[in-house]
Formats: sequence, structure tokens, C-alpha cells
Amino acid sequence: MWDTRVRRKAGFESNCRFHDLRHTFSSHLVLKGINVPTVKDLMGHASITQTMIYSRLAPDQTENAIKILGNAFEKDTEKDTARIG
Repeated sequence: MWDTRVRRKAGFESNCRFHDLRHTFSSHLVLKGINVPTVKDLMGHASITQTMIYSRLAPDQTENAIKILGNAFEKDTEKDTARIG
């Protein structure tokens, strides 16, 4: 159990729980762009569903993925056009 003495010695508020530290750890990983499967592994979650709750913290990730895919598609199209032309 997350002992009160340990919390005080570490400088945490008395209502800080060990789970809060795990949640903060996961949140920071997702916010820094670490993919959800990697966060799942680091957290030791049995299911990706448990980890998916953190994905809402990084909605830009979806937009970035779409932009990357769109850019790759445009480059491929340009290459194909250059080959044909």
C-alpha cells in the first residue's frame, strides 16, 4: 500500500494515490506522442482497451496521421505522374 510516510517524505499531498502517479505517467507519454500500444506495454495493461482512455489526450495524433498519409499519397501521385508524363 502507498504508505502515508512515503508520500510525505516524497513531498506528495496526503490525498495522492499510487494510481495517480501511474495515470500521470501514462498521460505524459501520450501527450509526448508515444503510441498507445507502447504505453500499454509500459503500463502492463492486459488489454489495449484499458490504455485507450489516454488516447483522448492527444487528438492531434489522429490529425497528424491523416496529414502524413495525405503527404505520402501526394508524393506517390507526383512520382506516378512524372513517370507517365
